[in-house]
Amino acid sequence: MFKTKIFLASLFFLLTNSLKAQYEAGNGVVKITFIENMQLDFYVAKEDAAPAKTIKFSVDPTTKKVVIQDLENVKQWLNPEELSIDYSYLSFRCTYVREDWLKVLINSDNADKYWIKRNDDQEYKDWAKLFTEARGVSRLATSKQKIRKGPSDNANSIDYAGTECFKVISVEGDWLQITSSGTCHGITGDSDEKLETGWIRWKKGYNVLVQYYNRL
Repeated sequence: MFKTKIFLASLFFLLTNSLKAQYEAGNGVVKITFIENMQLDFYVAKEDAAPAKTIKFSVDPTTKKVVIQDLENVKQWLNPEELSIDYSYLSFRCTYVREDWLKVLINSDNADKYWIKRNDDQEYKDWAKLFTEARGVSRLATSKQKIRKGPSDNANSIDYAGTECFKVISVEGDWLQITSSGTCHGITGDSDEKLETGWIRWKKGYNVLVQYYNRL
């Protein structure tokens, strides 16, 4: 039974930015690597003496993976940017960045935001750094945007029928300069039709319009 719950938890939590209602794009994303006996505290205000919410991690004796304790209750309020049981990390969008604190969006369904203390288990990247270091990006099907010759909705469009996977060359405001040599979960963008360079929006208003890939 426990193993079945872990499997269902993986299905519930293997989420990415393409699957969420988006209330705020924020400044970037923090990736948190979790280990056995770790505790992650969420504070309403930085000055609070005690956290409002807490996640604790332990090792499942069957799968030997680090899992979230009391999962059934936690998933009632937790809906992060991404969570991977297999790779032992979760990530949140950050709406405010301070030297010792990050304000994170913990549930994209209702825009809940809490503060977490910064430490060595975390890796924060602003959006520009995240995109340029990502293995690849792809346009969300719901965005229905064209590839442009420049970073403008008025720039001429580019005909491209190749694989929907791109490498980010640079970031200019809400736009990404892309090439087709990205890698998206093992799929290489330049395997068929090649795109030397083009531009796509990564954000419009609060909505993130691309999927990013950080691992094979």
